[in-house]
Amino acid sequence: MKERRIGSISLGVTIILYGVLFFLHNILDVLEYEIIFRIWPVIFILLGVEILISSFIWRDREFKYDFAAVLMIGIVLVFAMALGCIDAAASHEVIRF
Repeated sequence: MKERRIGSISLGVTIILYGVLFFLHNILDVLEYEIIFRIWPVIFILLGVEILISSFIWRDREFKYDFAAVLMIGIVLVFAMALGCIDAAASHEVIRF
């Protein structure tokens, strides 16, 4: 029986999503960091959608969670929040560079 890994698509979408959001904030100054920080539950929604779609489309395959991809999602999320906090603190002159 073939195996299908769950979490890889969510990782890719998460990296693209946060990349676009930080790009919009840094280059176009359209978004505030507060908005970027508040959308973190979207990651769980993406992972849940991936699980549901995978179980519906590939019924004949065995599912395995891609632990590395899920771990990377967490690392990307923490890294993005840390960068945002540093930038927000620097822009409010809490930290001077």
